[in-house]
Amino acid sequence: MTTNLITIGNSQWIRIPKTLIQMYNLDGGISLSLQKHWLLITPSQKSRNSRKEQFETALSQWKQPEKADKFEFQENDFDNQEREW
Repeated sequence: MTTNLITIGNSQWIRIPKTLIQMYNLDGGISLSLQKHWLLITPSQKSRNSRKEQFETALSQWKQPEKADKFEFQENDFDNQEREW
């Protein structure tokens, strides 16, 4: 694949197609490594988790709510009295 450098102000940019960004998980940021005759682009170490991974992590850490008050479902005389509204 070949791409051109884009000049914006005093900077030059490399345009990376969206399909490559998704395919190589580059959407969370990239790391650049200069090698002898080439430039290596890799996903950064701190890549963002997908929403599904975030949801699964939150769900695994979720604690069950405390049990309802033990008196909540006990009947009493007040509950059994007929009332007029």
